[in-house]
Amino acid sequence: MIKVVSTQDAAQDKVYLSGPRLLNAAHRETTAGATVLKMKLLALALAVALLFTVGECLQCHRCVSRRPGESCDLTQETCKPGKDGCAAAKFTRAPFGQYQKCMALKDCELLKLNAYIEMKCCSDDLCNTFKNLSYKKKLITKSLEKIQQRDEQEQVLLYDLQSLNTTNEK
Repeated sequence: MIKVVSTQDAAQDKVYLSGPRLLNAAHRETTAGATVLKMKLLALALAVALLFTVGECLQCHRCVSRRPGESCDLTQETCKPGKDGCAAAKFTRAPFGQYQKCMALKDCELLKLNAYIEMKCCSDDLCNTFKNLSYKKKLITKSLEKIQQRDEQEQVLLYDLQSLNTTNEK
């Protein structure tokens, strides 16, 4: 059996259903107040959690030119969600551009596979500098220097052989 119970409130009349399985008016108001309090506490906890999350965002150097090969202005940026690393890239083919920015580490690692891009991927604040990035360039330069030295030695040997042949013919 369900009864309609009317209560007088200072602001307005409230009507509640009462019965063996339904909550009475006083219990319902207490539960509603507790629910509102829980929602406020949850909102506060979420706000505090967001503050700590924003405070721990990764900072990277940002330098992206408007057109390939042009210079850029070095600034700092806060990485957005999903960008969990910093990247520094130099292109070793024309137009020989470069950039520094936030990037997903998995994407950065994929770009390392490109033979024409020198990539540095890291996950510390402001770690994407071009220091120690030119390992490939140094390796290529050393290889070219060795080839050039070998060519010079071969030319000296050829000159010596030609001189020797000329001397023997006389």
